[in-house]
Amino acid sequence: MYLGDLLFFPGCVLINQSVCLFFCLILFQLSTHFIILSEERWCEEYFDSEYVRKSCGNALRNISKKYPEKIMEELSLGQASKEEFQIEKIIFKNKYLTHFLNNNKKG
Repeated sequence: MYLGDLLFFPGCVLINQSVCLFFCLILFQLSTHFIILSEERWCEEYFDSEYVRKSCGNALRNISKKYPEKIMEELSLGQASKEEFQIEKIIFKNKYLTHFLNNNKKG
């Protein structure tokens, strides 16, 4: 929904070429930003660790696709806790990173 609004309303502003509509767009985008922040806070409070675990897991998978070297460097520092083991498990669900790890072990 938010992505659709982000694309639709600027298009309307460009088509109409209205300065007034442009300022309304800026106010709308700012209010949307703060609505999203409040929704994230609510999710963190209501769902507690489950929400944080899933959102962190998704972020880690995305990071591991873009920067596998940095992830491997971080993992090589060692593992100290159960939480770090869980993070490592989430990261290694990324098939590209596993392939990257296997290539580095061979070379």
